Amino acid sequence: MRLYDEQSRFTTGEFRCRCECGFGSHEKDIDPTLIEKLNMLRRLYGKAIAVVSGARCVEYNRSVGGVENSAHLPHSQTKQCRAVDIYVVDSADRYTLVDYALRIGFNRIGLAKTFLHLDVAWDLEKHIIFNY
Repeated sequence: MRLYDEQSRFTTGEFRCRCECGFGSHEKDIDPTLIEKLNMLRRLYGKAIAVVSGARCVEYNRSVGGVENSAHLPHSQTKQCRAVDIYVVDSADRYTLVDYALRIGFNRIGLAKTFLHLDVAWDLEKHIIFNY
């Protein structure tokens, strides 16, 4: 199922928790702003974007070393995932994706060798870039 928009290139299957608990398997589990910004990113980038990690339950997040207040977890009020990790091929793609993500308004960006963490955790007031 396409997420929130027939034009979206993202599906619920890409975002589901990898432990198969079911979180992320439904459109209501994913923040619509996250999907909107990811679709904008994909259009600017002009290439496919592969989701490495989307929605996570508490147990799975703990097993992969995620932080306790991760935006991948269901938000306390909305119960929605507000973060995604996307695959990056190399430093040139990483630079391009970070540039576009900042322009689009992702407010938290994490840099790793093989992925970028992007989220729309609105309780933050400014952009934060951090390394994994």
